[in-house]
Amino acid sequence: MTRRGFGFSCILGLLLFLALATGLRELFLPVFIFGFILAFACLSALTGVFALRAENFIDSILVVRKEPVTMNLKFRGTVLLPVIVRIKLIFPGGMCRNYAALFWGSRHREIKCRPKPIHRGVWDVGIEKVYSCDLLGLFCFRVSKSRINGGMADITVFPHIYEIPGSPPPPIPTLDYNENNFITSDSGDSFADTRPYREGDPLKRIHWKLSVRTRELHTRKYEMSVDRMVALLMDTSGPEKPSEYDMDYADMATECAASLLYYLLTGGHMATLYTSNVSEGSIPEGISMSTVSDFEMAYDLLATAGFDSGTLACNALENILNSSYSISCLFVITRKPTAELVGLLSTANPAANTFIIYYDEGGIAKPVEEAPGGIKLIAINTPKDIPERLGDIYG
Repeated sequence: MTRRGFGFSCILGLLLFLALATGLRELFLPVFIFGFILAFACLSALTGVFALRAENFIDSILVVRKEPVTMNLKFRGTVLLPVIVRIKLIFPGGMCRNYAALFWGSRHREIKCRPKPIHRGVWDVGIEKVYSCDLLGLFCFRVSKSRINGGMADITVFPHIYEIPGSPPPPIPTLDYNENNFITSDSGDSFADTRPYREGDPLKRIHWKLSVRTRELHTRKYEMSVDRMVALLMDTSGPEKPSEYDMDYADMATECAASLLYYLLTGGHMATLYTSNVSEGSIPEGISMSTVSDFEMAYDLLATAGFDSGTLACNALENILNSSYSISCLFVITRKPTAELVGLLSTANPAANTFIIYYDEGGIAKPVEEAPGGIKLIAINTPKDIPERLGDIYG
């Protein structure tokens, strides 16, 4: 019973008391009317409780942060009396929304919601509570969870992948050819294919037999081995501030990592993703990728990674640098570029291009700074700044 229903019942009780105490017939008619309304309202609300069944399902196969996800709510059952159904929904990111709909008869309209997840990660979403109410708002009964199909379920929200403008430079090849890891280039270790001649191509690389046969000039293409990799370390250490700050940083870090990895893999680079969630002194186990098809495993990790490890980024980074001698480029995504982190990177690998991408809490668009050792510091406040801040990063 609602507050309105409680007040209505008090009035009915008072009228009944006065009618019995005074014996006035005129008071029994209002008592009968009030009682009938109260009984009808109670019966109407109870009809929805026992007659309706709710079902919740999500259309989207892949849910990406800041992109709409369609949630469908269906109700089945014949309702003999009109009822108002109140639904409490939990959206990805922990948002709560309340909906209400009028049901009567056996055909009920489908309710569709298109929320935009505000944070990546794994979330409980769906129907948390369903109430059946009468039209006057006197009674409100909760529908049993057994009558809700697919009420609450886990859903994974993936980071958004931003298109970074520009193109990365060609991968840095090793001196020895490796047939298990190569890209196709205009110069390299072994013949792979041909392409149409372009002005300026050396004459010694023209495929004369094919050119004579097709009556068009063709130039040889080669396989070039690529062993040197791009390493990306994402700092997943615990926050020093409240959880909302932590989720903002997690969105920025994972979407930076996803965008960079996809950008580099499409450019022919090998890449390895590390997180700082390792015990001190151990070698981190990264996810190595050589083609875009290998990106899926890293994408799953970026969606589900927890940002609560106790290991600092510099501890994990030291282990990576000690165990790897073939890094051509190094990216570190962290909360703050500490002096310890900059000092470690400035003396670690002089042959590698090194970038520190950090969370700019103040929201001021700082220019790219250069630290000792040629390290570039890039501040990013929100994920939407990623294309602008990381565009032509090698320029």
